[in-house]
Amino acid sequence: MAHSGAWDTVVEQTRRRYGALDVLVNNTAVHHRFGTLETGDEHWLETMSVNVNAVFFLSRAAAIAMKARGGGSIVNIASQLGLYAHAGKVSYCTSKAAVVQMTRAMALDVAPHGIRVNAVCAGITRTEMVEQGIRERGETVDAGLRRLGARTPGRVAVPDDIAGAALFLASGAASYITGACLSVDGGNAASGPSAGTLDG
Repeated sequence: MAHSGAWDTVVEQTRRRYGALDVLVNNTAVHHRFGTLETGDEHWLETMSVNVNAVFFLSRAAAIAMKARGGGSIVNIASQLGLYAHAGKVSYCTSKAAVVQMTRAMALDVAPHGIRVNAVCAGITRTEMVEQGIRERGETVDAGLRRLGARTPGRVAVPDDIAGAALFLASGAASYITGACLSVDGGNAASGPSAGTLDG
């Protein structure tokens, strides 16, 4: 969805189908597992296009519609790797850190219009992307999840754990929360960056 006007089209189709746009959840990512010296131009540009540009352009289009309606809520799915770094993941870490800062800056910009913008900094979650990373390491999914789970104070998350946090931030229960980056990581952040790694 890179062509001009695509974002406006998505918002308009949503408004036509549902009557209004009150909530946007940006949940998109590509994850190239390369360090600085191995990251090709195409890896970097794709990561920024999907993980950063798409989030901004769709959020901007949604915020315009929400302003006209009198308010709304935007929730960005970021990552614990947007809060601290991990070797071998330079493009992913950079992109998710950009989402964290975008969330904060955008929240300040649109607060006067009744729009809240927050982020979920997700920890290790059993997704297709994580399972793919496990296989790329030559492990079975079960073995990889056990390895990752052993380094998580809580447990490996399931998608519903992240969805629940996003639902809370989008809801009226979070009406006084904006510009926040909620760590949903089973306690990894409390253990420090060395323990909290998303290296599926």
